[in-house]
Amino acid sequence: MTTNSDLDQIVDQYLNRLEMALGDLPSERRQQLIESITDHISEARATLSANSEVAVRDILDRVGQPADIAAEALADQTTSSPLRASSTRRKVVAAVVIIFIVFLVFGTFLATRINNGAPSTTINVTTSTVTSVARVVPNVIGMSLNSAENALQQAQFAYMIVFACTGSRVQSGDVAAQTPSAGSSAAEGTSVRLVTPPKSCP
Repeated sequence: MTTNSDLDQIVDQYLNRLEMALGDLPSERRQQLIESITDHISEARATLSANSEVAVRDILDRVGQPADIAAEALADQTTSSPLRASSTRRKVVAAVVIIFIVFLVFGTFLATRINNGAPSTTINVTTSTVTSVARVVPNVIGMSLNSAENALQQAQFAYMIVFACTGSRVQSGDVAAQTPSAGSSAAEGTSVRLVTPPKSCP
């Protein structure tokens, strides 16, 4: 007779295979995916009328094979990397501009003191803080993941994908929910959380 301990072991073995398959992802992204899928499996098991090995393996089959999930996550990671790199370059350029302005002002001040021989000149310097540009978050609900990613990249947003079952009738591979919500204002480069159902939901 299959016990709850045996069923827990089947799930643990699946999650161990998943963690190994996701080994090439950054640790934070890998942990997000594992936690999301673990929660989904727990919720699905809680709704079972008969907690059997067949039912548990059916849940795992509907979640998908670890290798398939890893391949899709790696593809998403590769797509989002250029956007993150672009954001990093913008930050570096902004820092260089600020340093240049500081040196320019300081050099002008020293030149004035040397030419006049006395600190009789007052220099008023107005500085501005470089801030992130606020942008409107586009509505990507109902789009395919690829279309949603393209729309977010064009709007200068990053993104992350979470696999979770929702009450929406959106199919796996399409966006069922997003955070921040569509129409809200967020800083350029903000990561938008895209929720898509696994291959099958209970």
